[in-house]
Amino acid sequence: MIKFIYTVFLGFIITLFVGLGVSTFYSGPEEPQYPIDTAATKDGEISSKQSVAQARYEKDFDVYQTNYQQYNRNVSIITLVAAVFLLALGLLSEHKKSVNSAITDGIVLSSVFTLIYSIIRGFVSTDTKFTFVVVTVSVAIALYLGHRTFTQLGTHKTKASKN
Repeated sequence: MIKFIYTVFLGFIITLFVGLGVSTFYSGPEEPQYPIDTAATKDGEISSKQSVAQARYEKDFDVYQTNYQQYNRNVSIITLVAAVFLLALGLLSEHKKSVNSAITDGIVLSSVFTLIYSIIRGFVSTDTKFTFVVVTVSVAIALYLGHRTFTQLGTHKTKASKN
């Protein structure tokens, strides 16, 4: 039971490490501040100064939204690369006797969590073609690494059982 808890904990903490690392070293665009002086007067009128400030804010906010979608797309790419790296690390260390299986399982689990995070950030970018590409690349890499790893493990187990 404690091995399972450790594996899940390691999966979460590595995923948190990746997410916070990306956030720390690649910060997103800054959201524009809503102008305080755009409140209507007592009679419901808005001055031309207030109208200009509101229009400027709306333009700045549109630019921010576009930049934020691009930022989410980039974060999705970065975390996809991290997820693939973690998956490769976990699967390639699976058959090394020097690595504890709970650690290996935790690394593989963190790759799954990081991949989910990457896909969610891809959805937030609102670019469905990009998200489809992210998911397609994820599937292809997971299938390739899984096939390669489990085929090799089967070969090693067959050789070991013959000896």
